[in-house]
Amino acid sequence: MIYNVYFDVFAVVISFFSIILAFTKKDFWKRQNFILFILLVATFLASLLDILSSIGNSYIVEWSYELRDVLNYGYLSVQNIMPYLFCLYIVFLIDLDNKLNRKRRRLFHIGLSIPYAVDVVLLLLNPFIREVFYYDSNRVYTHDWGMIVLYVNALLYMVFNYYLMIRYGKEVRFAKKATVYLFLTASLVAVVFQILIPTILLQLCIEALCLSGILFTVENENDILHSILLYFFLLILCFFAQVNIIPNVFPWRMISGIYFMALGVLLVIYFAERIVDRGQLKRWMMFCAWLIVGFMLLRTVRYEVFPVTSACARYTWYLYYLPMLYIPLCTFYATLSIDGQEKREFGRVKLWFGAVTFLLLLCVLSNDFHQKVFSFEEGYRNWDSSYTHEFGYFIVIGWIYCLYVLSLVSMFRTCRLSKVKKKWWVTMIPFVLGITMQLLITFGKMPKMNGLMVINFPEAVCFMIALFWECCIRIGLIPTNKGYGELMRVSSLELQITDNSGKTVYRSQSAKEIEDVYKKKTEPVLLDDDTELYCERIPGGYTYWQNDISELNEINKKLEEVHSLLAEETDLIRLENELKEKQVSIEQRTKLYERINARTITQSGKIAHLAQAALETDDRQVRKYNAGLICFLGAYIKRYANLMLLAENENMMSTAELGMAIAESLRYLGNVEIPTDYVGNANVKIPTDDVILLYEIFEKLVENTLSNLKAVYVKLEDSAGIILKITLEGVSAALDEDAKDKLFQAGIPVTIKQEDENSYIRFRLTKEV
Repeated sequence: MIYNVYFDVFAVVISFFSIILAFTKKDFWKRQNFILFILLVATFLASLLDILSSIGNSYIVEWSYELRDVLNYGYLSVQNIMPYLFCLYIVFLIDLDNKLNRKRRRLFHIGLSIPYAVDVVLLLLNPFIREVFYYDSNRVYTHDWGMIVLYVNALLYMVFNYYLMIRYGKEVRFAKKATVYLFLTASLVAVVFQILIPTILLQLCIEALCLSGILFTVENENDILHSILLYFFLLILCFFAQVNIIPNVFPWRMISGIYFMALGVLLVIYFAERIVDRGQLKRWMMFCAWLIVGFMLLRTVRYEVFPVTSACARYTWYLYYLPMLYIPLCTFYATLSIDGQEKREFGRVKLWFGAVTFLLLLCVLSNDFHQKVFSFEEGYRNWDSSYTHEFGYFIVIGWIYCLYVLSLVSMFRTCRLSKVKKKWWVTMIPFVLGITMQLLITFGKMPKMNGLMVINFPEAVCFMIALFWECCIRIGLIPTNKGYGELMRVSSLELQITDNSGKTVYRSQSAKEIEDVYKKKTEPVLLDDDTELYCERIPGGYTYWQNDISELNEINKKLEEVHSLLAEETDLIRLENELKEKQVSIEQRTKLYERINARTITQSGKIAHLAQAALETDDRQVRKYNAGLICFLGAYIKRYANLMLLAENENMMSTAELGMAIAESLRYLGNVEIPTDYVGNANVKIPTDDVILLYEIFEKLVENTLSNLKAVYVKLEDSAGIILKITLEGVSAALDEDAKDKLFQAGIPVTIKQEDENSYIRFRLTKEV
């Protein structure tokens, strides 16, 4: 075999995976994304044709000229349209067509297609002139000057793509821009490499990887991190095969071990930064990640530190079973902690399971004394390749798989959110893939390259566990610290948070950009005539909020006009009366504000206490939790004030106002990792006092049960009357006597039902006649 086609095999796998994944992407059928899909299909076809044509050009006697011509022309035709297609993708991505008039757009596309047209003409004429490729007197496939022209045209397209991105790509999102530059740079290097070393077919593999990276940016921005992690695992799978191409000698062989240990460390960092600590969950997940690092270290030590047939290498091999046994054990322990509550009865379960696992590990480590796990030839001759699995081995493997099954069962049992339960099957995919790979390895059926297995046992185990936890995160079973950008995006408040250097970290859409000269000033400053800026120091940076004073300015302007008119004596009385009316209005509004403050003083005090506690602690989790509660309490104060203002002018109010108030409180309640949901279809008039009373009761119910509350669901429906249903999971809620008296006086019947540690509160309201 003249050509190394292994990289083309990887390109086929990656492009096929990407084509399937493309159909799941949001907004994928936009014009530029459809071109990306065509590029992925072209990469898949080009890789297949490259493999077949390389085989034909290597076995020149067995393959006819006609069949080799079909494959070579097919490969070159598909391969050489890809630079042109990617250039079209860039044009549509930067929306260049809309920046050109009709005539210039037509000329631009004609000029853009000229290099590809030259490629097509050369390929069409090649059967007659044989200037692109030909077969010499020995039937060997040979390039001529026309092939250089094809390479030059591809390089021209890539250089032109650089120009387009630099000149017009400022509005492209950073994630997509980065992957485009990566594709261009990597492709440029790959083309040069292909020109210098034509027998190693690397180019399509590099292009497939980079196109997959671009594909992962065709999503909502909040999901990009998850897609990058999936791509990260795709690279792992690709590397499993690639390491077998590296020479199986020291020090080259150590590259794979170092690579996998680095991935394990990255997994530790990922869990440390992303997982919200709930009881023991994060601790066991971190332990799993460190065991993966240790597994990769043992893998490297066995092959690189000790002679393969030495006793030290054999005991290192026995030590494989430390992570193999304790990774599923820690996984099982972690699933017991998913609900965030360490139940007392689990302590004895953990003790027994840990004891059994430890005894099995001792059984493996002491195998040389009893050989009940592995049996070897006399004197341990060729022990690494000539051994037999005994009954102890099957007990150990059975225990490992039993722990995996128990992990799935425990995870499903402890999961109480119906939306998560519907996606529970996703977590089985890594186990199916991982166990399949492990069984193939155990029974010697794993495909091989260059005499070595494509995937080894340590990689299969570590891949399975890492992907299992990522699936748990993806379906929302494990809480992660994300979504702050989304919170700022939907917030109606003018908020902004910066780091210590003044760089903006989060900013709501309604907030105006703050100039550097105003940053870090703790006293109020005016951004413009109608906007006042406030700043407060917080751990790690500053928080800013903006206050609209346009109404106050309007009042001041009117007062100035009044003072100017007072000079005319005939209008003095009229102006004084108007001023008195305004003063009365202001006094009434002041009294209203005082009433609002009196009714929300409890929440204001809690906000002050939470903010002070956050300033006095270095615990990130406490700060995050306090910030979430502050948002929840602040939303209540804002909505309550809004209802009070509406009540000043109206005796009847739409139930939609009550629904919007409850829905906003529930949204901010999600900041403290409490699942919520609101459903409302009622839009009728009810007494304004009833709306305010029900919102007060809802807030009291949530605040009084917040420490043990697991989920809140609210439904407001118009069905044989207005029905408000509040479901509080994990708590036993009750109304105080004051609330019951107010409901009785308002004529609102209420029923409270307790079931399975959940509370169901139901209010019936009267419609306007």
